[in-house]
Amino acid sequence: MNVRRYPLLLWSPTGTEIIASVGYTGLVVGLTMWSSSVDGNMRYLQPMGHAAFAQLPLVIGLAARNSVLSAVTGVSIHALKGLHRTAGRVCVITATVHSVGWLIKGFKPTWMFVTGLVAWIPLLLLFISFAPIRRAAYEVFIAFHILMIVATLVGCWLHAPSMYFKAWIIAGLGLWGLDRFVSLARVAINTVSNGKPEVEVLSSEAVRVTVPSRLKWKAGQHGYLRTATQTHPFTFASPTEAVFLIRAHAGFTRRLLTSTPKIGLDGPYGTPPDLNAYATTLLITGGTGVSYGLAQLASIITAARNHTSSAAQVRLVWNVRSASQIEWIAPLLNDALARGSAYVSVAVDVYVTRSHLSDEPGDRTETPGPSPPETPGNVTPRDGASTPVPGITPPPAALLNKSALISCATFGSVSIYSQACSTSLSLPKFTEVDLEKGEIEITSVASSCSGNTTLAGDLDNLDKCSVNFDRHPPFGSLAGRDIFGLSPAAALVTTLHRGRGDAETLLRADLASSDGGVAVAVCGPMSLDRDVRQAVLAVNRVSNALDDQPPVSFFSETFGM
Repeated sequence: MNVRRYPLLLWSPTGTEIIASVGYTGLVVGLTMWSSSVDGNMRYLQPMGHAAFAQLPLVIGLAARNSVLSAVTGVSIHALKGLHRTAGRVCVITATVHSVGWLIKGFKPTWMFVTGLVAWIPLLLLFISFAPIRRAAYEVFIAFHILMIVATLVGCWLHAPSMYFKAWIIAGLGLWGLDRFVSLARVAINTVSNGKPEVEVLSSEAVRVTVPSRLKWKAGQHGYLRTATQTHPFTFASPTEAVFLIRAHAGFTRRLLTSTPKIGLDGPYGTPPDLNAYATTLLITGGTGVSYGLAQLASIITAARNHTSSAAQVRLVWNVRSASQIEWIAPLLNDALARGSAYVSVAVDVYVTRSHLSDEPGDRTETPGPSPPETPGNVTPRDGASTPVPGITPPPAALLNKSALISCATFGSVSIYSQACSTSLSLPKFTEVDLEKGEIEITSVASSCSGNTTLAGDLDNLDKCSVNFDRHPPFGSLAGRDIFGLSPAAALVTTLHRGRGDAETLLRADLASSDGGVAVAVCGPMSLDRDVRQAVLAVNRVSNALDDQPPVSFFSETFGM
């Protein structure tokens, strides 16, 4: 089976990280116990203390963004975070065995006992850094983590009986100092001094941040937005422009909705895969994880125009809460397709996952939208405009001029929300539009407005009635539609669906049309990551390989710490 996860060493909560953690813990504890045998007697208390000190450079060095080990091996720093947590656990275990063993022998108010407790107690508190805590209160977690590690290092330095032990502390501090120096140098060199970051509020829960920068990065890498006191990692949403899509949670990200702090950019970080080596790429994303997919999509299209890509087709799948959030990515998608997609067939499938949308009546599109037989070539979006999809009744031409207020939904219907009626009018068909009188004659009304059949009012008050695309989005192909800020070229390849995209169905559809290797890349919540992994395992069985199915490679970038 050719199933790969990227990064290889990161798996949470189960998988390779657990295997590596158990293996490393067993190796360190086993070797320590083996070395503790003296004249047939087990004297393990001192060796366990030695082992705890020996973990300090790993604990500190592997937590650094500019990791020496990452630079030497090419392994992502996110993969090394798993080893950082493993070394931390081993440090806690060995230090606890050492400390508890001496306390059992009897506490003595001596220098070694007191300084040992000063080092051990903060270390125990560091152990309480479970993933739910890290995600729920990231900024509090970071501040607490730093405070406890400083207290631990001070206690270890005072407790160390010789320079042999202090050398481990010095090595860890040296790696930390190198990381700080490189990070600050990157911020100073790569961030344009005369440019200011642009923060665009997309909704009550999301912003788009653009930072002027001299940085060069690869699609799939991430950078750290740095303020005077905080740093936060975000994935580049474009391979050429430092743009970040950020969902507001709390603290720094929530403050971006109301203010524009002075921001520096540190990076790039990460070692993303080169998806241009595959004939077919399936990018499955959720929420702001679409940043990863957008950058990879744009990179593949650019490489295809430069004849440096093996890609024949690429599909971006985005699971999102509401259809209107397409506006978040529209500028980036428009830019990616502004000059066409060369010989690469492009498809963008947006799945609206909010429950009341998924349950609405209508034709449910459970299969992925097909890629256009010929995506626009090296032309401008205006030249690549397509004709409307057959079977969809467009609204009257006069209403198209008022598309910001009233627009036709898929299957030729529209919902208008009237403040006067305090309800919604379901309009399956328009029969007459008289903009001079400000009247819209309709054939039927589903409302509590006493059976009125005319929505009347002057044009100045027409803005009281507007379409709510979150509740009645135009499911189906968006080709030929001026909607959500999409250019004609971007709308041509975009299809809107109800519900969550089924990863296995999507993958089987792309495998059936692929003439070579298939890459599946996922970025989003852990639940989405697990679903896609299971889909790859279900499709990429040995029997499938024997039937000459193209090989499938699996890459993953996950949310969280």
